[in-house]
Amino acid sequence: MLQEYVAESKEDKEECEKEGEPDEYYAFTLGYSISQIQLDVRYGRTLAFQTYTRDGELNDESVWMDENGEAPPFYGRPEEKIRFKMGDIVEVIGFGHTAELSIVSSHPWTPQEVENWNKELEKKYGKGIIRMDSSDDCYLTHSLGLGNTHCHPACANVFAPTKKVPATLRRKLQAHLLEENFTFGYRLPISELPFAKEPKVLDELLKGWERFIAEKYYCGMESLVDYAKADDIKAQLDFSEEQAQRFDRFYEACVRLVNEKREKEKKDMSETRLVELKNPVYLKIEHKGSVYYHIGEKKDIKDSFDIDTPYEKDILQCIKDSCDFDSVERITHQQFNKEYRKALEAGEHVVLI
Repeated sequence: MLQEYVAESKEDKEECEKEGEPDEYYAFTLGYSISQIQLDVRYGRTLAFQTYTRDGELNDESVWMDENGEAPPFYGRPEEKIRFKMGDIVEVIGFGHTAELSIVSSHPWTPQEVENWNKELEKKYGKGIIRMDSSDDCYLTHSLGLGNTHCHPACANVFAPTKKVPATLRRKLQAHLLEENFTFGYRLPISELPFAKEPKVLDELLKGWERFIAEKYYCGMESLVDYAKADDIKAQLDFSEEQAQRFDRFYEACVRLVNEKREKEKKDMSETRLVELKNPVYLKIEHKGSVYYHIGEKKDIKDSFDIDTPYEKDILQCIKDSCDFDSVERITHQQFNKEYRKALEAGEHVVLI
């Protein structure tokens, strides 16, 4: 059946070419997907799926879950089945069945890597621990955009580009990979990326970073300032003298803006006393690479709870709903420590989570 569709699309393409008309089918086809669905459950359950190129050749296959609805263990992907490496440009199928051009920073672990990892976990925690599952059989990719655009697509959702990638677009993707590596701490082996020495790629990298300043992207600026030193970055990149000076100006601007922002936050918190809480709960949360400090109030305090409400934009509301807090307020690290010490000195009953 699949081969019939492929043959028809190619025939349509040839007819369009003969008649001088635009091809509206084959040219816009990335590939095909065939899913294995379990039918004896409500709405069905996708167990696995295979994808094929638009020419009908097998692209890759991925497993989602077993017949019990559980993700099966992942023991590693054989090296011969790892089709892309760090730095490769790919097309990734995302939500809504849209494809996005991306660059690879990491591929699935091999059986040997998984075995070594499991041994390390057993040494630390003993046998019977949670290990990798089918969701770990994926790539780590990055698309263009402001900030951390990383994605973990299943192997079957990653394709080789259907069209030639223009050099300008390729350089933008390469620069974005370098940007995310240094900004968000991916710790890639930069020496293994030849384009890290290309002047035009480094120009694109600087343009991307300078966008942080133009758009006041504090998340990126704070991450860069807190976790990456300017000299370490320059030591790994082959900046020209002019590019190095440009980077220094950018980094100094980041430090200045971050310090100004934090000083303002500190001043605002010192001038505005937090809401008086009868039963304060002091909370530190790590979410998508950022650390949040909160003070909340709960009438019936419990020693533990789960934050399971999948809010993406409103973290405070997520905490409030999941923990049944009466009120929640985000504060700085310094204010968190200050308020916590005050509560202890006053002999208040507090819960630190």
